[in-house]
Amino acid sequence: MRAREEKHRKTASVAEQQAMLVGATWRKLFRESDGLLTKDFRNFRHQELDSCELALEHACLAGELQPGMELCQIDTYEARERYLSSSETAFALYGEHCLTTSATSLFALPEAVAFLKALQRKNLIIQRDIERDTFYQEATFNDEKRPSAASKQDA
Repeated sequence: MRAREEKHRKTASVAEQQAMLVGATWRKLFRESDGLLTKDFRNFRHQELDSCELALEHACLAGELQPGMELCQIDTYEARERYLSSSETAFALYGEHCLTTSATSLFALPEAVAFLKALQRKNLIIQRDIERDTFYQEATFNDEKRPSAASKQDA
């Protein structure tokens, strides 16, 4: 649609230029003939009028295409936004699929099972050591794990 609109604008511009050139030609002929209306004079004058009319019609056609072209631009923008959103979603889903597939394959190995069990035991040891640490016991982020004064008195 943009190409059609641009074609009509350019054609209108060319027709205007042609009208100006032909108009200058018939005016020159008119002055040279001292006002005598010759056949060439009339032909150039008609060509100027035809070129002006053609320029006007092409400009009108370009103007008629403008609203439709603007709607197409809006539709194109919305379609591009939907495409980009879908593309990002597909990329994220594919990443999750690859991670799940590779993790499933990796953790199915006997070495991975032994590694995960060792990691789980190590996690318990680390947790126990952290809970025994005096800094951890005095820290404010540990407040929810401390028994409250009321619960100590109930016991």
